[in-house]
Amino acid sequence: MDIEKMTFETTQKNTERKLNPFRVLLIDDDKALLLLLNEFFMEKNFETDMSESAEDGLDKVLNKQEGYDLIICDLNLPEKNGIDFIHDLQASQIKTPVILITAYGTIDDAATALKQGAYDYITKPLNFTELEVLSQRAIKIQNLEKSYEKLKQSSVQKIWNGPAAAITTEFRRADTIEAYGTRDKRTNW
Repeated sequence: MDIEKMTFETTQKNTERKLNPFRVLLIDDDKALLLLLNEFFMEKNFETDMSESAEDGLDKVLNKQEGYDLIICDLNLPEKNGIDFIHDLQASQIKTPVILITAYGTIDDAATALKQGAYDYITKPLNFTELEVLSQRAIKIQNLEKSYEKLKQSSVQKIWNGPAAAITTEFRRADTIEAYGTRDKRTNW
């Protein structure tokens, strides 16, 4: 079965189900595992997209208007590995958590993946309970970070539009008086 047909079937199944608001991108060159992951996440009511290469996956990430909440990526892909994929995401300033999958897991590989920006690392054969826990945790943390950034931006806006803005205006007026030695005739200040 080719990836275009799998993508069409996935899209069709996604529209037939009540979807979880979360979107996951699955990247693996092993079609059987890709289909298995797709079915697993669809059973959990995730919206899924699939790619067989890091390049195609990166294109999907860059062109997906709503973005993804999670990316599951094989570490060993033919043209570009999972670490390179994470570097490409970072270069594009995309902060979606990535869980790397590999059949050749060592402690050194895990440490390298985490140092390079992976959210976490899981080995084959997959433990789907562990994958579900990691996925939920990654999405929760991502949502908390987004909420924090929104709150931080909101607080900064309130400060700049609130009392700080009034103080800044008064300082500008004082600077004008000091510079020109006159008051503003409109405000008599």
